[in-house]
Amino acid sequence: MSVRERSIERISDVAKGDVYLLPVSQYPAPESELNGARRFVDSLVEEFQAIRGPLSLEVVIRQSCIYTGLLDTFVDNAPLWIPKQGLAVIPHKPPPHLPAREEIEGIDPRSMAQNGLMGAIDVPEFLFQITDETGKRECCKTMSGHGALSIVLTKLQSGELKQTWNELFGGGITDRTFRGMPCYIPWFGIQSFISAMEEDLVSWFESFELYVGESKEDQGIVIASRENIGAMVENLVKALPKPIIEPEAEILRW
Repeated sequence: MSVRERSIERISDVAKGDVYLLPVSQYPAPESELNGARRFVDSLVEEFQAIRGPLSLEVVIRQSCIYTGLLDTFVDNAPLWIPKQGLAVIPHKPPPHLPAREEIEGIDPRSMAQNGLMGAIDVPEFLFQITDETGKRECCKTMSGHGALSIVLTKLQSGELKQTWNELFGGGITDRTFRGMPCYIPWFGIQSFISAMEEDLVSWFESFELYVGESKEDQGIVIASRENIGAMVENLVKALPKPIIEPEAEILRW
């Protein structure tokens, strides 16, 4: 199934903000789906920036997802992109920590065999925030489609964003191994927004205007904004190449 035949789903069970999921059949995404997804995301980011005014673009790469064909590309481009490493904080999961003995002993061997260690137990992950402005655009083009890419549009400058994220997402980390990390970077899934309290969502949306992130857990692309972007999303869906199926309740079809 091509991406234009799939659906963009509006997530209704969120206390604050506007959240959508653009599904893909798998990661790495087939080229037929990836082309449509890239076009939609590029158009969304471009239109959002045009309407909301000057916003900084931040690009983040998930280290655990670059081993499916992206490692050489990332390593080759690192001198140009100038990535800065930070600790991943996934809001709907426990704070990053070294697994305790009982957690390791409790791993289902079948899950380990099927998914590997990182799929069988939550282990700390690292992210790379791209710091070169030109490199950010190139990174978006070359690193998408593997579950490794997230994009943030924010009014904050890089230093302000780092401080804000450290305060919002670093405060809950108690493992001394990770208390001294220079930066903590969020990686959101749909469950992050569904399970969050309204006051947490308000704080998150103060740090960014738009979040667009690939999510292997959700098998799709998570889109979140503090403001209602329904009309924008609908217009972009209508602009996609046909065939387009008529929208259903809470669903915008490709």
